[in-house]
Parts: sequence; C-alpha cells; structure tokens
Amino acid sequence: GIEEVAFESKTDARIWIITNQLSRRNLSPFEKCELAFSMENDLKQLAEQRRKEAISRARQTGETLPPSPKTRDVLAEMTGVSPRTVDKIRIIIREADEDTKEGLRTGDKKIESVYTAIRKKSKPEEEKDRGEKHKEEKHKPTERETEPLTQLEESMEVPPMREEEIEPRPFEYVRDQVRFSVENMLKELRIGLNWLRKEDIGKADELVSILKDGYDRAAKMIKEAGK
Repeated sequence: GIEEVAFESKTDARIWIITNQLSRRNLSPFEKCELAFSMENDLKQLAEQRRKEAISRARQTGETLPPSPKTRDVLAEMTGVSPRTVDKIRIIIREADEDTKEGLRTGDKKIESVYTAIRKKSKPEEEKDRGEKHKEEKHKPTERETEPLTQLEESMEVPPMREEEIEPRPFEYVRDQVRFSVENMLKELRIGLNWLRKEDIGKADELVSILKDGYDRAAKMIKEAGK
C-alpha cells in the first residue's frame, strides 16, 4: 500500500523527496551533488531554524549550545563524497560546459581530471589579476595618517546588544561558542593551505601574524571584561 508521510513544511517535503532520490544506486557522484545542491537553500533555512530553536532552549535551560554542522559537510555526507569533492563539483558546475557535465553524469569523465583541467585553464587569468593588483599596490602611498580597519578588526567588532538580550550566560556557554568558532577557523585554514600553491607556502608566515594578532585582541577583550 501507499504510506502517507506528514511534513511540517514544504521545505521538509522537498528535502525528503530529494533525499530519497539520492538513495538511487544508479546515480553518479556528480549527479548526486547536482541533486543535493538543488536543496542547499532549503537545508540552510532548516539549519537556521534549528539554530534559533537551540539558542532559545539554551537560554531557558542554561545548557551549552551544540555546534552546528556546515552545509558543505551535510551535503558531503548525503552524497557520499568528501567535502573537498563537494567544493570541486561546485566549481565544475559553474565553469564546465554542458557536454563535460553530461560526461560526468554518465561516468565517461572523471571529476578529478575535469577539475584539474578547469584549474589549469583559470591559472593564466589568476596570474593576470595578481599582476594588476600588484601594480595598483605599488602606486599606493606607504604612509597614511589614519589606518583603516583591517578585515580582522572589522570582524571582531562586537555589535551593540539590545537591552532585552543582555542576560548572564554560564561560562560553559561562552567556552563552547569559542571552541566551536576556533574549530571552524582551523577547518577554513586547512582548506586554504590545501589550495595554496607550493611556491607561495613561504608567505604563510603572514598567516601566523594574523592569528597572533587575533590572539592578542582576544586576550585584551578578556582582560577588559574582567574589570
């Protein structure tokens, strides 16, 4: 017989339908990712809804807020490929022609070889952009009376809280939030290092300086909070 399934929203229904399609064994990894990407916005909406519900529960109970999985990692688990392959397929979908995509759907073409070809093709443009940027930077003044905020400084600015939002939190709540943010930062750093060209690895000391600057600012914030 036909089994009726009840859903709380159209978003849940769409996710259920596509998830069932992903279980078909005759789909290639590329086809599975194409299907999964079609519900990416739905997954983000659902994740945001659950995050708000978790925050509300944490405020009421004092429990620590559980870490939220990245959409990229959710897509990787659903399709049975690695998060890096998800990133590669996303680029292929954006850059490759339709004949290439069809070859990936049928299995006649391999994801890695297509992705490598796209990266090789895009390198000359990247080199050109870097050259133009370098020219622009050479003409910038070396000394300025006022220094604008760096991206790191801007990201660390704390937005003003509304009065009703100001309420005490247990230390564990803040600790877990910081730990979760640090883990995400390290994942992003690992991804960036994997993408870095070998000849540029010597420039990575600048990353250490950025991280040290972040640590110094964090230590200052903690010290000021204790006053």
